[in-house]
Amino acid sequence: MGRGGRQHEILKSPNETDGSIISPSSFNNIVGLKSRSGVIPISHNQDSVGAMARTVIDAAILLEVIQGVDPHDPATLDDNAVRHHNYRQFCRGINGFRGLSLGVVRNLNYTAIPQDQLRTFNKAINLIAKLGAKIKDPINFETADYFVSGTTELLILEIDFKRGTELYLKTLQNTNMKTLKDLIEFNNQNSDKEFSQ
Repeated sequence: MGRGGRQHEILKSPNETDGSIISPSSFNNIVGLKSRSGVIPISHNQDSVGAMARTVIDAAILLEVIQGVDPHDPATLDDNAVRHHNYRQFCRGINGFRGLSLGVVRNLNYTAIPQDQLRTFNKAINLIAKLGAKIKDPINFETADYFVSGTTELLILEIDFKRGTELYLKTLQNTNMKTLKDLIEFNNQNSDKEFSQ
């Protein structure tokens, strides 16, 4: 049970190429926790699966359970990685803002942000500052538009997709689909079913 007798809520999420954990967590004001093994790949640099939790402490409890080495994920194989048995010790509540340095990027081309959301965002920044964080506002990110344009992300996806899919298909046991060529041929042979509206 969590604080106040509330049961800890851990919600599973689908795979992630920046839209399945980050975005829903952000839109729903909850906490996303990312891992990677078992994903049907688009890009090994971006794909991940994971969980979403109502609070940071819920996510910390989950991390205590699932952390460790995954032989299928090279990112977890670092012998020097620091792994804590207790991640709840780092949940310091509002005291965690004291001495924290944060920069606020203002020159992003987010023209579609509603004004009420922008006002709420600014109120949050002010509150964080009152709680002891050091705020640098604004931080002008000179190449911001380039990174949020989507072209960089798409380039990575296109490079990673072919090899990642080939490697994934080779791990499957109960199918004769072993290469991208196999998939393409199957789709062409069954185009009436695969591409019907």
